[in-house]
Amino acid sequence: MIRIRWRFVVYVLLVIALIAAGVVRICAGDVVSGTSFLVTCLVVFTAAKVLEQRRVRKSKESGMVPYDERDEARAGKAALFTLRILLLLLTVTMLIVYTVGVNWEIPVIIPVGIILFLASFILRVSYWILNRM
Repeated sequence: MIRIRWRFVVYVLLVIALIAAGVVRICAGDVVSGTSFLVTCLVVFTAAKVLEQRRVRKSKESGMVPYDERDEARAGKAALFTLRILLLLLTVTMLIVYTVGVNWEIPVIIPVGIILFLASFILRVSYWILNRM
């Protein structure tokens, strides 16, 4: 029960942070971008919460336990695998950039976005694979 409350608190804090980011963007003068960011984030998070509640309700109706400790073990293994792969990729990339001496002038947000996408993708795929075993 504590875990469910903690997840809800994290969800609320994340939604508040996204709303604050959108409001800051709107106050900075970029109304269109800030509004579209707010709407998109809130729609995605609402859809995710509705789908999660539907999954929990269906599992309860079928007599299954909605939260199982085996899921947490699989999620931990998937997270550890993702962390190791990302550290390997970052190390290899850093060594290549250091040895070649590439002087790229790209915004910082591009590699950060790529790394976040890779982390999310590898985590989902590794969890899916571990869940299938």
